[in-house]
Amino acid sequence: MIDKYKLFKDTMTKKKLLILGATVNEVDVVNYAQRLGLYVIVTDSHTDWKLSPAKHIANEVWNISWSDIDTLQSYCMAANVDGIIAGFSEFRVDSMIKLCARLNKPCYINEKQLAITRDKSAFKKLCASYNIEGIKEYSPESKTVPFPVIVKPVDRAGSIGINVAYNTEQFQHHIENALALSPSKQIIIEEFIEQAHGVKFDCMYEIHNGKIEYIGSCDTVMLNNEKGCEVLQKAWIWPSRFNDLFINEYDAKFRKMISEGIGMKNGYCDISCFIVDNKKLLVFEAGFRLTGGHSFDYQRKVYERDYLETIIRCAMGMEISDNVKPAAKMLKSIVYGVYVKCSSEEQFVAIEGIEAIKKNQDVITFVPLIYEGFKFSNKPTRIFMCNICSNDVIQIKKIVKFINETVFVTTNKSRYCVYCALTEDEIDTCLKGEKVNSKSDIQSL
Repeated sequence: MIDKYKLFKDTMTKKKLLILGATVNEVDVVNYAQRLGLYVIVTDSHTDWKLSPAKHIANEVWNISWSDIDTLQSYCMAANVDGIIAGFSEFRVDSMIKLCARLNKPCYINEKQLAITRDKSAFKKLCASYNIEGIKEYSPESKTVPFPVIVKPVDRAGSIGINVAYNTEQFQHHIENALALSPSKQIIIEEFIEQAHGVKFDCMYEIHNGKIEYIGSCDTVMLNNEKGCEVLQKAWIWPSRFNDLFINEYDAKFRKMISEGIGMKNGYCDISCFIVDNKKLLVFEAGFRLTGGHSFDYQRKVYERDYLETIIRCAMGMEISDNVKPAAKMLKSIVYGVYVKCSSEEQFVAIEGIEAIKKNQDVITFVPLIYEGFKFSNKPTRIFMCNICSNDVIQIKKIVKFINETVFVTTNKSRYCVYCALTEDEIDTCLKGEKVNSKSDIQSL
């Protein structure tokens, strides 16, 4: 079997890749780029490396804001940087585009294409021109808004500034909050689709040499124990139970929109929708950044190539092969975002039970999201995320149950179990499998 990593290293040894961002999410990206044989530089403005743990493993570190294009341009020229990628932020994607243009470096996306998706209303209008329906919108000045509605900045992602309003008082408060967090000072009001009637559905496409590859879809399980948490996501489950519906009825429209409407030639596109009443798709946003669920790790298990590698190849000016290994159709995955709920007066001290999780061969990604001294708010806090990937659904369930029963967070005041744990019924809604009947089933983990 050909060792693609050796082939990559033979070509890329001593080549320099700059990653904009150095958060805990970028740790996975740095490790993978180094595995490919690249010399990796990370940059952001944090001098406290607890906030930027990717700096501990990078080959070189710059304490420069990823938005300081002038300074980064000078540093890149002095260091002979060969390619640049953004991390898990659309703002960093914007900086990547600008910096690549200054340095005449390859970039998989341009400012016009990014603008299409940063404005959620404009993106839905583009979708409508390809006969793809969007979630219903309302004017902020409307006197007849049918509550509940979701209020959010038109140009933010990652659940930032997004809230659900159930009455007029909340509506006005959330509008002010969304406006404050919107760079363009624009907001969008949408129908709120409750989990009982609709499922958040993400579909992903990889584009190389103008050829569009559908790389899968997932369903999202929301953290729905209480009001105020409706937009928090606790699990992404692959593949989506609506995968066949999407391919048969919507895939061709999306491909045409990506090719003609956005004009992508290389890179990656993630499109978020709701499937309502198990049959109707409503789109609401899209993005070109790496996704918080690290879906490229799952794709790497399914195909010979993943979209992170495609983005790196674009940045380094390398050719992108059209040869893609067929999907392993039986492979299942749950990306589990584990929460606790503490008070705002508490600080994180330690987590119990994670070493066995990290060592399990079916856990392909583990991302710790808090650190010693981390200050909690009164809202649920995601403490880590892990991707459990297997052909065996019952094995996935065992690991989830193991997490729910053994993970505890200690603060300076108390000790907490997992909050709003992912349940077997929630898994069964998406992935069918045998029941996990006893504690003895999980002790072998």
